[in-house]
Amino acid sequence: MRRINAFIAAFAMTLLTVVPAQAQLSTGIKGGLNLTNNYLSDFSAAGVSNTLSAKNMTGFFIGPTAEFTIPIIGLGLEASLLYSQKGSSYDIDLGAASFTVKDKVHYIDLPVNLKYKFSLLLAGAYVSAGPYMSYAISGKRSLSDMVGITTGEINKSNFYDDVDFGINVGAGVELLSHLQVGLQYSWGLNEAAKNEITNGSLGGAVSNFSAKNRVFSVTAAYYF
Repeated sequence: MRRINAFIAAFAMTLLTVVPAQAQLSTGIKGGLNLTNNYLSDFSAAGVSNTLSAKNMTGFFIGPTAEFTIPIIGLGLEASLLYSQKGSSYDIDLGAASFTVKDKVHYIDLPVNLKYKFSLLLAGAYVSAGPYMSYAISGKRSLSDMVGITTGEINKSNFYDDVDFGINVGAGVELLSHLQVGLQYSWGLNEAAKNEITNGSLGGAVSNFSAKNRVFSVTAAYYF
């Protein structure tokens, strides 16, 4: 809870301190679809042949957003506070057994993007880039085709770091001065997930790997 409060305080400080006084302020709501995959590293298995392939995991995000734009030049700042679903899905073949691991993790995201707006034919357009920070609040893991293990809440501290961070880049169009629709890609820089897959019939822990979030998002924002 203390870390969530720190996120909210950081969001408020962003609004109060980093925006020029002459900027125009718009507030609204932002949401969309996340398609998450993971960059895997440090994969190992204990004495068995193995293959591991990551698949996309879908989720959504939603929350308040604020945009500050300097008139005439079109340069500004966008900051949001979002509830966001991310996760991972892996097919793992260990020779003696194969199974699928699916994690869905719930985050509070704080992205702060530098944004440049310009005219494009009959509509406006924008490009954006900037950092984000995320706090993992809960998660659920399911495993299929694996004896004795069922879907349930995971102790996220065993599998995921509380904090993730990285860089966003995006682009989109602005319609009727209120609606913005775009695409965004996020590179996670932190090892958000550190997984150990355990199967007692194979002698305990049989695979270990770490992963960084890679998220492709379809976004929509409406500014009042």
